[in-house]
Amino acid sequence: LRDYPTLLKAAPAIPAPILIIGGHDDLLETALPPNVQCIRELDHPRYLDLLRRASLCVLPLHDTLRPAGQVVMLEAMACGKPVVAARQVGTVDYITDGLNGRLIPPYNPDALAHTVNHLLAHPDHIAALARAALQTIRQSHTDAIHTARRLQAIQELAS
Repeated sequence: LRDYPTLLKAAPAIPAPILIIGGHDDLLETALPPNVQCIRELDHPRYLDLLRRASLCVLPLHDTLRPAGQVVMLEAMACGKPVVAARQVGTVDYITDGLNGRLIPPYNPDALAHTVNHLLAHPDHIAALARAALQTIRQSHTDAIHTARRLQAIQELAS
């Protein structure tokens, strides 16, 4: 459910390298702008290493009724990276726009490029979003918190 066309339309307006980590069939026949590289089928440790070294994580998603992108979003936030994501089901549950990440309208390459460029031009803003993203994970999305919520849901269902 990744919206690669919007990212690729925005890419020429972003004066920074863009690395897409995709699946086996993602963007196989697509001509990529000069600042875009696609790596497919990357193992998880290498993916996390690249994520930790990134300035930010961009998560363009198709506007669907089904949530998507939560794992990537939460992993980026846990690595202390701000996420720029399409505002849609799922992303709004974790990102508060301007506080711990940025939400942009789906299918809007101009908004995507503008938001990324603004952040890259303001490293202090990236740092503030990154701190808040990591705090969000620590306060609400650790394994212990997730387990406690599941157990509570099970107990409520059982009673």
